Amino acid sequence: MKARGLEEILDRDPAFGKLKAYSDTLAPLQRAWQEALPAALHPHALVAGKDGSSLVIHVTSQAVSARLRQLGPSLLQALASAQPGIEALHFRVMPALLRTGPTPRQASPLTPESLDHFERLAARLPDSSLKNAILHLLQHHKR
Repeated sequence: MKARGLEEILDRDPAFGKLKAYSDTLAPLQRAWQEALPAALHPHALVAGKDGSSLVIHVTSQAVSARLRQLGPSLLQALASAQPGIEALHFRVMPALLRTGPTPRQASPLTPESLDHFERLAARLPDSSLKNAILHLLQHHKR
């Protein structure tokens, strides 16, 4: 017996076909939304669905909702390129839905030149908590 692909299985059920069509409608809207949205708001607002001519957006707080209402006209204009007919934005506060925890910071490694500067600085400093902190930094980065 030949294994069937997921697409084939889903295509046989009309309910899944409707779901896929709806998902295919939202995907370009989500991309356009992310492009139109200021980067600082990306983790706080997500396209949740479409209700007639309104786009439903889940946001993490009322503050984000208020900011997006201010940006509404420019966001609607940007979304019009992805899908004409979107005339309104509706925001629903869903704090638990979008909370993924803090974004891990990507620290740049110190360059060898920077480490040399820190070594020379530590050598010139008297014994102090600052010198100890610099020595600890050097130990950490020379692993």
